[in-house]
Amino acid sequence: MSRRALGLAFGLALLLLAVLLLPLRLVLGEGLAATGVSGRVWAGRLVAAQWQGLELGDLDVALKPLSLFGAPALAVQGPQLRGLIRVDGVEALTGRIGTAGLGTVRLDTVTLHFEEGSCREASGRVAAVVAGEALAGALGCAGDAAQAGMVRADGMTVATLQLGADGGVQVQAP
Repeated sequence: MSRRALGLAFGLALLLLAVLLLPLRLVLGEGLAATGVSGRVWAGRLVAAQWQGLELGDLDVALKPLSLFGAPALAVQGPQLRGLIRVDGVEALTGRIGTAGLGTVRLDTVTLHFEEGSCREASGRVAAVVAGEALAGALGCAGDAAQAGMVRADGMTVATLQLGADGGVQVQAP
């Protein structure tokens, strides 16, 4: 083997080793925070995780290897939440998140994708208790935000839930 080939093989091996040993703390995206971060990017743990102020709870996380060929994605799983978190949104997110002012919001297979601050895709269902009343609705894009008409059990829409690209959650009465 020539010196050049040996040098190239050594360089590739070092690069592969660096990727395999990359600490999870170094790849947390903007807006994703936790009080504790441990492990590697391939198998790590977030304690009291938050995304843009939304409470996600404790999560086991792992980088999806095939996502490196497109938009990197972290598979998350915890007692409150499971699904994929991407730079541009979330996929198949199911569970509960905590929000300021609204309390706990239940998510059922929620997919949200934002591009340049605008909603490009929104699907799934959300449910919350607002002013003591159980409300639920299906998500869709409405301009820059994802929104769901929150419906009571009798079928009457009593509020609109909006989710912005910045993680902001608002509830508006019709």
